[in-house]
Amino acid sequence: MMIKRKCRNMVMLLFIFFAISAKTGEPTTVIPLKTYKFLPELSDRAAWDQVKNAPDKQQYVETIFREAEVAAATPVPPDSAKLFMEFVRNGNRVHYENNYFARRRRLMALVLAEALEYKGRFIDDITEHLYAIEAEYTWAIPAHTGIRNDALPMYEYEEIDLFSAETANLVAQTLAICEKELNKVSPNFVKRLKAKLMERTVIAVENNLQNYWWRDLLSNWNPWICANLFWAGNYILQGDHVRFTKYGNKLFAITERYYNFYPADGACEEGASYFSRSPENYFLFLEGMYLATDGKFNRYGEEKLRKMFEFISAANLGGNYFATFSDASKEVSLSSGMLYAMAERVNSPELRIFSENYAPFSTQIIYSDPMGYLRPYYQLFGKVKSQNSDNNFFLVYPVTQHAYLRNGDIALAVKGGHNAEQHNHIDIGQFILKFGEKTVAADLGASTYTKEYFNENRYQFLTTNSSGHNHLVFNNIGQGLGKDFRTAVFETHGDFKHAEIFIDMTPAYPKELKLKSCKRKIIFEAKEVTVIDEFEAEEKLSPQMTIFSEFAELPAVTTGKITTELFPITDEKLRKNWSDKLYKHTITIADTAKGNIKTVFKR
Repeated sequence: MMIKRKCRNMVMLLFIFFAISAKTGEPTTVIPLKTYKFLPELSDRAAWDQVKNAPDKQQYVETIFREAEVAAATPVPPDSAKLFMEFVRNGNRVHYENNYFARRRRLMALVLAEALEYKGRFIDDITEHLYAIEAEYTWAIPAHTGIRNDALPMYEYEEIDLFSAETANLVAQTLAICEKELNKVSPNFVKRLKAKLMERTVIAVENNLQNYWWRDLLSNWNPWICANLFWAGNYILQGDHVRFTKYGNKLFAITERYYNFYPADGACEEGASYFSRSPENYFLFLEGMYLATDGKFNRYGEEKLRKMFEFISAANLGGNYFATFSDASKEVSLSSGMLYAMAERVNSPELRIFSENYAPFSTQIIYSDPMGYLRPYYQLFGKVKSQNSDNNFFLVYPVTQHAYLRNGDIALAVKGGHNAEQHNHIDIGQFILKFGEKTVAADLGASTYTKEYFNENRYQFLTTNSSGHNHLVFNNIGQGLGKDFRTAVFETHGDFKHAEIFIDMTPAYPKELKLKSCKRKIIFEAKEVTVIDEFEAEEKLSPQMTIFSEFAELPAVTTGKITTELFPITDEKLRKNWSDKLYKHTITIADTAKGNIKTVFKR
């Protein structure tokens, strides 16, 4: 108890000491920071040999070498003005981004392979990839540039987006690991890289921070950019503690707005796959601050932060399958080593167990994530213990109105909320149900990101509108768009053995339907999930519920009539979630002004 009280008192003092000006967003008091060395250099053979020879790292090490050898044997994916211009010309962003991200993934694999081997065979290929990245028109991707009427815009000041910040961190940590060896290749090239880093991080923040629209964003952009800029600045400002302090405090002021806005229950409103871009990046920022102050800045004792970190374990529906609410994907790129470090910092047994259960999946994907080597560092040097354990739970997030249940091989996820969330879908009342390895009721997730997907045409996509979700639709009219279209009630009772979730969705529907009420009750017990939809209107309506499923024959008994059709999937992003097809089951009843549909799903 005494330890907890001391921790709370320290946090209160920190908030007083690090007060933020409401008018300027700048810190009114400065947190002294000092730069530090984090990643081991190539010549630190004791560090790299230790992980290279560790029995539990071998699969990951083999993956790194396999990818590095492919990168060394094939040309660098080219930069292209034609591909860059596609976003303005036709809205496509994928073609340019495929090569853009491939250059970064390959660089990461080459550097890690050289660090593990240290024979010099990858140094020229590292130089080749750095050369290509340094020469890019901008480190920002076309979809994130602020100018839309010129396919090759000229910027008044350095463009900073998610991926330019991430690229800066990637280049910075590459130099942190390889600077001595790259200097032997070309001291001038190292100077050019450092000059570009300064220009695109420190100088940009010092001179143009007020011009960046993302500084006021409260979504994943906030910690994603700030964490990467912070770590890049820590390298490029090595030894200049005064300048680093001013630079770091500007970024800290931005992240404070994000943290204060984040839901108190800890749920990631943007979707589970944005956990790695939002709370995880916030951890990287906090860890940077912690190290830069020798532990004097320490937020790890706060309950809200622990809940933010634990959310990913709740949203996991088994294996590498996560709830696909909002713009989330089924598979999430995570480092079990980083998750374990997060669990240790906030003292979370739940997250520690999840990191260990998730460990086998980290090896498959984390090598390719260009987060400035920080995820690979935690994966290589951190604790990555794999174990299997029961993980039954019923967890509720009352602010964001999410509920997650696991019981054996049954997984259930339900959401309420409102229809103006970050990465919003029109989906109040949506549920996901999974029996074993197959999805009974799917949330499709996000379509391929294009210009149209993020402009006024967003809700023309099946994945984002009512017709792509399993709440009731009346007369082919779904729920409304906007924060006023919300739940009236979201209540939960029980535990993972028996749970009930009640949602009053009446305010979510437009007035033209003349609904008096529309309510959903979901009951889990033993190996059954029962969904009861009740409604009443001023006049007769044609209700229907649409369920997308991996089951050709829905394992359910219903009071309605089921019609089934094949649902071919052609969208590239959806195919990663669901392969080439799902089945679309539509449940209907006769037109009525008052009625209900009861559907019992049986394992």
